[in-house]
Amino acid sequence: MCFIELLDLFLPQSLSQIYRDSIQFLPQKVFTDVTSGEKKEIDLLAQVRYQEQEACFFIHVENQSYTEKVFAKRMFKYFARLHEKYDLPIYPVVIFSFDEPLRPEPQTRDFS
Repeated sequence: MCFIELLDLFLPQSLSQIYRDSIQFLPQKVFTDVTSGEKKEIDLLAQVRYQEQEACFFIHVENQSYTEKVFAKRMFKYFARLHEKYDLPIYPVVIFSFDEPLRPEPQTRDFS
């Protein structure tokens, strides 16, 4: 699936605000959990510019193909680290592609 089509499907309002020629894919970022030493790599990070503006923002896309108890916490850490590094708005998008369990993912999580 092309990136524009992905945005059209998942972020149609944002797509209308993007200057399409500005899309730049950044190298995958590796983050290390300082407490466990575990390394995690984000799936896709694109920097885009708003229509008729010089201001940029990021679209962070993760594909999650299995159930993970701490997934929301991991996404929050990615968000926080990207924000700390770049100080730009970040739009996280998750594509859940696992077969089971067949249940909706909650929109909010308890991070404790």
